[in-house]
Amino acid sequence: MKNKFGTSGNLWFQTPRLILRLLREEDLEPLLLLASEKGHLLYLLYGLPDSKEAMRAFLLEPAGERGKKKPACYPFGVLYEGELIGLGTVSLDEDRREGELSWIIRQKDCAKGFGTETAAALVEFCRRLGLEKVVAHCDWRNVPSRRVMEKAGLLLEDADGFRTYPKTGERARELRYGLVLAPGKSPEEGENPFS
Repeated sequence: MKNKFGTSGNLWFQTPRLILRLLREEDLEPLLLLASEKGHLLYLLYGLPDSKEAMRAFLLEPAGERGKKKPACYPFGVLYEGELIGLGTVSLDEDRREGELSWIIRQKDCAKGFGTETAAALVEFCRRLGLEKVVAHCDWRNVPSRRVMEKAGLLLEDADGFRTYPKTGERARELRYGLVLAPGKSPEEGENPFS
């Protein structure tokens, strides 16, 4: 089944099992539950806000981007059977040529292919935006995330990077995966890339 895309008031796309749509304030409580999975978020570089006020600010921060013709960040809620089970994000570089992908799926829904389905959908989203390349990073110890990147078509580009976790100060080896996208025409100003 092919992915479906739409913009009826809120950017969204549908995969065979999932719907990814821009985050909304109604996602506050499910996101707080996701943030409470401390062990599960071990390799998430910046973590997720864990207070209601901080999470509300996290939800509202990209809202300013939504009003722009060319947002730099697209934060998506990942829904399965109508329930928010994770996040997927595309952050664009200054030149709008490269998109950095990130995702997190709640623990009870891991190992079901949802991470791979989310990552693959984000890659397709970047193609439709006319980007030249996508990248994703992970802690070298995060084997499930490495597998998701590989299944989504990304290739290991750099195994010599490092990251420092802000909350703990821990330093760890970081892997960079990337995928050059087929050259395509970028949407014109004001043109809907999903129609």
